[in-house]
Amino acid sequence: MFITESKTTYNLIILKTNGYELKFYLGVAENHFLDAEIEFSVKPELLQRVFVKSKKIKISFDDLRRLINYFRNHMQSLKVDANHESYTFTDYNLVYQIQALCGFISSNTEESYFSIISMINVGKINPSSDSTYIGGESTISFNQVENFIISLENLLSYQC
Repeated sequence: MFITESKTTYNLIILKTNGYELKFYLGVAENHFLDAEIEFSVKPELLQRVFVKSKKIKISFDDLRRLINYFRNHMQSLKVDANHESYTFTDYNLVYQIQALCGFISSNTEESYFSIISMINVGKINPSSDSTYIGGESTISFNQVENFIISLENLLSYQC
């Protein structure tokens, strides 16, 4: 999906969980980096409407490839041990964090899912303070992750 916002066109890639969405607004590629903003938003059908966006950053193609591998490795590990929890994935700019947790594995991939925590860095009060992250935890199906991976791979193949 393409979005145009004040002279900038973004590719919108969405990691859809059962409780929230992590939206990656990915702009023009330059030297293996993309202009980007990341938005965390609770699904509107839930009682509370919450959404927060990161500051504008440059995100590397390598970060996106690492995220693809992170999810693939996690789903593969869950097939061996449904209680597996992966390390926290953080991009090189420390703008977002994702941790894939234990889940339920079925012989039918459409029924397999795991818990996931996602957080967005909303900034610092002052330069010497720690960053503040806002996010949530929900479940995500293997199919939802695969859709996200396919969207990222399509974007990367187009940009490279």
